[in-house]
Amino acid sequence: MEPFSETKRIKGKIKQIPEDFIVNEISPEKEVLKIGGKYRADEKGDYVVFLLEKYNWENLRILGIIADQLGISRRNISIAGMKDKNAVTTQRVSAYNVPVKKIQSLKIKDTCIQTLGQGSRVYLGALWGNEFTITIRNISMKKKKIEQIMNKKLIELNKHFPNYFGIQRFGAKRGVNHLVGKEIINGNIKKAVLTYISNPSDLKKELEELPKSAFYEKKIISYLLKKPDGYNGSLKLLPLSLQKLFLHSYQSYLFNKTLSKAIEKNMTGYDLKLPLFGYNMKLPKDENVVRILRSILQEENLDLRRFRVGQTQGLSLKGSERIAFQKFHGFKILNISEDELNKGKLKIVVQFSLPKGAYATVLLNEFFIY
Repeated sequence: MEPFSETKRIKGKIKQIPEDFIVNEISPEKEVLKIGGKYRADEKGDYVVFLLEKYNWENLRILGIIADQLGISRRNISIAGMKDKNAVTTQRVSAYNVPVKKIQSLKIKDTCIQTLGQGSRVYLGALWGNEFTITIRNISMKKKKIEQIMNKKLIELNKHFPNYFGIQRFGAKRGVNHLVGKEIINGNIKKAVLTYISNPSDLKKELEELPKSAFYEKKIISYLLKKPDGYNGSLKLLPLSLQKLFLHSYQSYLFNKTLSKAIEKNMTGYDLKLPLFGYNMKLPKDENVVRILRSILQEENLDLRRFRVGQTQGLSLKGSERIAFQKFHGFKILNISEDELNKGKLKIVVQFSLPKGAYATVLLNEFFIY
């Protein structure tokens, strides 16, 4: 993704340590949620609502561990929004039919939990957005030059940036989620599974060499060692949310292609909306956008009806739309100082808020090369 603004960018490093990327969820009432704040649930409902602060935890993994410790199904744990792994994040979580004391007794490394009380289920998407406090390190420029570039960029962007899906959507480590999703949509389950586990030539050796963090990959390989042709079964071992993520990743990849082509054609209106591909995708009135969509369908050799895959399991994608240029709020430079982790270099700390669905790394890409 090339930057939207023309000014040169600052070369630096993000996420050198999890503390460099702090994310606090913003409630639908636009309240920034932090551990230690005075918040309450609505006191009506069968769920216990709590704030979860996690350090360097992947979302699905930590939620699975919480469910195991509570002795409930993973389906009975819900969150308002997905959060980065290599970060310090705070988010709302709800657990169905669990005593408050049981939530308070949870002991999980690198987490902090604050119960808010009884309430309604926290649904995915039930948030305004997120507040980010981000440190970019290893900068060789002088402080005055950094300030000049940052200020010029802010003027050029005019509080808007291309609303691409960020790299997290595709899997930050290997970036293959969209490739897995594409094969699922095309009905190539074997290829989808093999893509997810990195196409190993020796399953047993791969199982031994994978780190503990590769929890689901190890689970699939263990299954395939027992059932060499059990690709359909191995895929079903994954949480439904992860299976959906693969499909959404491919949908996101298609949107990014659409947005890139729109920017190439100088279609940069702040009110521009572009389709998210799906089996019931509506063609826009703008003929220029229609031509872009048709070219992508041809390039991908894609039939929109394939997005009905796994409809009975809730895996189909109907299609919708997404704003092409998102607005960012409250951008501040908090500090420019010596970088204690990289001798002789500077670091900059910035803070801003984004509506749900927007990616901080995409906005940062306008300012930095990292």
